[in-house]
Formats: sequence, structure tokens, C-alpha cells
Amino acid sequence: MAAANCTVSPKVLDGLSKFLETSFARKNIVHISKGNYIPWLKGKIWIVD
Repeated sequence: MAAANCTVSPKVLDGLSKFLETSFARKNIVHISKGNYIPWLKGKIWIVD
């Protein structure tokens, strides 16, 4: 199955980013710098922005 070739506007991405930030404001937020690995944690879901 071929992957769809689509683009998302910066405005949509910004809106999604703000939605995620406000939706998960009371959750544990972890900042991981570029080039570092995201650990696998059993029973956890990472939302990467």
C-alpha cells in the first residue's frame, strides 16, 4: 500500500499543537531534545509535538 502524499498547512499544525498543549496541560510533560531517544514505557502513550 502506497503512502498518501499530503501536506498540512502551518495554521493547522499550530492549531493542533495548541490543542494538544491545552488538552494535556495537567498531565506529565517531558521535554526531550532533538537527537535523544524517547523511552518505551509499558502502559504509557507518548504524544510528540
